[in-house]
Amino acid sequence: MGIRKYIINIVLLIIVFSAVIPAQEDSKLTLDESIRIGLENSNMLHSSKMKVNYANARLSEINTNRLPSLKFSAAYTRLSPITPFILNTPFGDFNISPNILDN
Repeated sequence: MGIRKYIINIVLLIIVFSAVIPAQEDSKLTLDESIRIGLENSNMLHSSKMKVNYANARLSEINTNRLPSLKFSAAYTRLSPITPFILNTPFGDFNISPNILDN
C-alpha cells in the first residue's frame, strides 16, 4: 500500500506541475534568421573582426610614420636694457620686475 500511494502522489505532482509550468513557445526560424543569429553570437567571428581592426589600425600607424615630421622652435634674446616696472598705489610703490637680467 505504501508504494502505491507514493506512485500516485508522484503522478499527481507531475500532472499539477505540468499544468502550471508553461511550455516553450514553438517558434520556427528561417534560414536567414538562423544565419543572422549565428553571426551575431559567434565569438570566433568577433575575434576575427577585432584582429582585422587591429591590423587596420597598425597599417594606419605605419603609414603615418612614413610621412615627414616637422618641428618648430624659436628663441628670443633681448639686447637692450630693461627698465623696472614700478606700480604706484596709495599703500606704497611696488617694483614688479626688479631682477630681470640682460642677456
